[in-house]
Amino acid sequence: MEVKKLSAVNEVQQLLQKYSSVLEEGIGEIKDIQARLTINQSVKPIFCKARPVPFALKTKVEEEIENLVNQGVLKKVNSSNWATPVVPIVKPNGKIRLCGDFKTTINKFFLVDNHPLSTVNELFSNVAGGDKFTKIDLSQAYLHLPVHTSDRHLLTLNTHKGLYECTRLMFGVASATAIWQREIEKILIGIPGVTVFLDDYSL
Repeated sequence: MEVKKLSAVNEVQQLLQKYSSVLEEGIGEIKDIQARLTINQSVKPIFCKARPVPFALKTKVEEEIENLVNQGVLKKVNSSNWATPVVPIVKPNGKIRLCGDFKTTINKFFLVDNHPLSTVNELFSNVAGGDKFTKIDLSQAYLHLPVHTSDRHLLTLNTHKGLYECTRLMFGVASATAIWQREIEKILIGIPGVTVFLDDYSL
């Protein structure tokens, strides 16, 4: 029995080593796909001032901004026609998630992507007959999907540290859920026993 356990442990360790790049901490990047954001071209850009950040959150917000810059999610810019104020969300682990309050700016002008989400019945139908199940959860999922370079200016964030252009799909964007669902379905299409829901997919 001990031999079998050791064999199983060794097998797991080999898999972890083989796919170590997939298991690294931080935000990954989906290759060869870029999200497109379509708006009414006749609209006048909206530039909102940065909102004050509560003193108790300022350090954490600044750390998260720096973290996202270092990972290529945000890019410092000096000017922009569009600017959306940030909304810092405190997660259960005490860390900060930076969202844009896009409902005050770009969301009202989007030609919203209406790709359908799977229903509960469809999700269960896809995994019917299985006897072992697991879930793979992508951390900060939307941030893995690059935005097309010509659309990034639409998602510029205005913070107390200045303007930052978003290079990835951001939380708070009206089309984000549908865009993410469609692109992940494309990536996983044809794999039996896989079902997709928002940023979670289960085998």
